[in-house]
Amino acid sequence: MPAVMTVTNELGEARYANLRGIMAATRSGPEVFTLADLGLSDLVEETKLEMTRLFVPVSESSVEFIEAAVLEGLDVGDVILLEHPEAGADGIGGVYSLTTELVCEAVQRMAPSVVLVSKTDAGSVVSARVAARFGAGLASDCIDLAVNAEGRVAVTRPVHGGNALAVYEFAGDGLQVVSVRPGAFEAVEGVSGMPEGKRVEMSAIEMSGAVPVLVETVLEESEGIPLEQADVVVSGGRGLWWSGAV
Repeated sequence: MPAVMTVTNELGEARYANLRGIMAATRSGPEVFTLADLGLSDLVEETKLEMTRLFVPVSESSVEFIEAAVLEGLDVGDVILLEHPEAGADGIGGVYSLTTELVCEAVQRMAPSVVLVSKTDAGSVVSARVAARFGAGLASDCIDLAVNAEGRVAVTRPVHGGNALAVYEFAGDGLQVVSVRPGAFEAVEGVSGMPEGKRVEMSAIEMSGAVPVLVETVLEESEGIPLEQADVVVSGGRGLWWSGAV
């Protein structure tokens, strides 16, 4: 410890509060801790990401696809392949500890301004660890990218359960870590001049600190088909304002 855990909203079953529980909740409030309460008053509160725009995308029946021209002069500089004899088995169990160490070593050596990864299982894990390791901001599950006037990355990502989109810009001048949703951008065809890959031996890199270990995998049993695969969804219930409504 310390540790940070994220929990999916699909974990467990929803419990509906009764009237007694609702009345009790109105008389109690959340307990708020300041940095001083936790003995962390020497830390400086710094926002890594700043939301600059929040909007609801407009859905229309007619859609026009506009193909963006390839930027001339923006070529691939170097293609680097990090080699390690144990890298092939690193993804077993979804831990990716060795991959994290390899990426962090590459960031340490190359000192990039942006680390861009795909939001796969490995990308989600590694991007969060890289951001934590270097104290960088992390923008996850992005569907669009841009560069602002200061040369910092501006990202667009879904918020509020995908019902709205928000534009965030990285604050400060530190490292920027971005994970992009797979399929958000179409592959550019016809690009020539791709350099040959440069192999970098990383066999000396070892995992540091406590390494998480997969203890058990539990398959979730479900009845019927998932909601998102249903052709017809029927929802009913008692109305809020009329006791006879169904």
